[in-house]
Amino acid sequence: MKSRLITFEEQKQIQFEMLQEIDSFCRVNGIRYSLAFGTLLGSIRHQGYIPWDDDIDIMMPLPDLLRFKNSFYSENLKYCDVDTEEYYLFPFSRVAHKNTFKKRGICFKSYGVCIDIYPIISLPSSRLEQNVFFEKAEMLQKKRLFFIRLRSCLIRVFPIKTIIGFKRKMKSYRDFILFSNDYIDGKDAYYIIAGPLSLRERMTYNKDMFSRMSIGWFEGKEFPIIADFDYFLTLRYGDYMSLPPENQRHPYHGDRFYWRTN
Repeated sequence: MKSRLITFEEQKQIQFEMLQEIDSFCRVNGIRYSLAFGTLLGSIRHQGYIPWDDDIDIMMPLPDLLRFKNSFYSENLKYCDVDTEEYYLFPFSRVAHKNTFKKRGICFKSYGVCIDIYPIISLPSSRLEQNVFFEKAEMLQKKRLFFIRLRSCLIRVFPIKTIIGFKRKMKSYRDFILFSNDYIDGKDAYYIIAGPLSLRERMTYNKDMFSRMSIGWFEGKEFPIIADFDYFLTLRYGDYMSLPPENQRHPYHGDRFYWRTN
């Protein structure tokens, strides 16, 4: 298969066009979402991409994500998670561009330019119950990481693509993170974003943070953002309006993507 390297600026343009298509679909179908993490920070501080950033993140309340998963259709994009893909690793979802791919990596070699979709998951108001959840999640995370490392080692040595039980372990971790708590929409509920950092740091958010929405500008277009973005960004990044040192201004992922061509 012939291929052409996608430049850094071209990659960002592809992601931006993907975001616009996702936004249009969500608006038409009444699906709630917000820009998230570095994309939300970029909207507030730069009104677009952080200049050295190389991805787009959004977040959705779990009920909206499930609706999105069951209804999203696009000629050029595909929804990905542990149910739809054979070797998927993460508890969060992605939308991938079908006509792009990357050559490096074992698990995502066939996946191209992506947008990450982080579920907003409910937690009990009791800190004791939250700690029980996080301790179980950490136990399942250790098993998940063991299977990921074992598979990675074995497929380098043997002519296999996966190992017995791999997908089951990935799904059991995802299912616990997403579905072990009933979706709580009460006054005293807390939320967590189902991403690796939030889980590792036990980073919870007050329910009120997601109760009001606003509009943010990103590359000249309007997109939905949580109204209390200051609370979210301060909790996640501290003094988020200050630029990091120059030696930290580099792409977070650094992947090299290619167009599929005949």
